[in-house]
Amino acid sequence: KGDGFGWYLHRREGTQIMHGSSAEAPMNSTLEAEAIALLMATQQMVRLNYSKFKTEQTNRNVRITEAVFVPQDIFEITRHRDYTFHYISRDNLNVVDSLAKQARLHKKNYVVSWKF
Repeated sequence: KGDGFGWYLHRREGTQIMHGSSAEAPMNSTLEAEAIALLMATQQMVRLNYSKFKTEQTNRNVRITEAVFVPQDIFEITRHRDYTFHYISRDNLNVVDSLAKQARLHKKNYVVSWKF
């Protein structure tokens, strides 16, 4: 059994631009799975050459956990870009939870989809 990952990128007003999902090997913790999903989303933003990704609130604290290298990877690939990230409570993650569940159930490889 593995884990599913999901992420989505949206405009400030909430309109979804794109999303991604994947089935992966089991993770050690929820935090590690969430860090991997954030890394996947960040890699897509870099590939698409987004130069700015602003949020209203920034969380810069990195906790020492089994996922410690993932935030370091994210910081490294976004070093020359104007990206900030913020915490979103689990209650507001229905879209990504659904993407992750579908990826896990259907054993999907990494898929990125655009909303037009």
